[in-house]
Amino acid sequence: MDLTTIIQVAIGIIFVWVVLAVITSQIQEWIASALAWRANMLEDAIEQMLGNPELKNKLYNHPLVQGLFSSNGKRKPGGIPQDKFALVLFEEVINSGITVTDAKNTFDNLKKSVAALKAKEEGNPLKNFATSLDTLLIGIEEKTNDATNSITQARIRVESWFNDSMERLGGAYRRRMQIVGIIVGIAVAAALNVDTGAIMTTLWKDPVIRQAVVTQANQLQEPGTQSAQPPSAEEIAKNVEKLSALSLPIGWSAKNMPTDVNGWIAKIIGIVLSGMAAAQGAPYWFDIMRKLVTRNPPVPQQPA
Repeated sequence: MDLTTIIQVAIGIIFVWVVLAVITSQIQEWIASALAWRANMLEDAIEQMLGNPELKNKLYNHPLVQGLFSSNGKRKPGGIPQDKFALVLFEEVINSGITVTDAKNTFDNLKKSVAALKAKEEGNPLKNFATSLDTLLIGIEEKTNDATNSITQARIRVESWFNDSMERLGGAYRRRMQIVGIIVGIAVAAALNVDTGAIMTTLWKDPVIRQAVVTQANQLQEPGTQSAQPPSAEEIAKNVEKLSALSLPIGWSAKNMPTDVNGWIAKIIGIVLSGMAAAQGAPYWFDIMRKLVTRNPPVPQQPA
């Protein structure tokens, strides 16, 4: 077997997967943005942490958090900084309407407010959070006698509690996006008829097409990172056009249609393989393609 041909076929296939993965990720981002998945999952996670929807609403209505909303003020944020989370909740506890007359300092005031809120039963949206905060405050005074350091340690613990919850939320969000990525990847591959088996066969048999695809692979720029704004329909269409313009059996033309049952089975397998590959993400395949490109020896020049 010709090693150069094998490497070039691999480069060509992965190049197609990179472009398909870019289209897939763009559609994923558009879906996630349209359905506000990140913001909704964050809101649900915070409500679960605080144990009360009223307290969650107070957090979201605070000016520090309101400043994180979108420009029109209607779209909730997909993330809240840990320091803002702690500051707003400490303010709610200390300004909860419970009078503390014998507090020596801010930390003492915080502890006494927490104890009072835990004991208060009726109309108390802070009760569940006060119980969690009381647990987080255990042992702080044993570590430091300084009131300023004590309140700092309390904030650090609340921020760590928030970060731990955000890590779990991030894992849940990634799992959701992986599932969506597989579904979208297969759907896009099916819509565009991106059949890995048929592409591999064409690249193997036709050196002209193979070299043309490898040349385009060499010119491909590294896919950009996810932007704050979802991709436009024009951006997605450009990448679809880039994929369809390749001299490969892509698209549902008459010449790319199977003629028997075995052909359809092979095509379905090829499309599913393409969709699964696209779900891995463009950066993953781009890195592999770059390594193969560096190993691809130059095409020997024909003697004059």
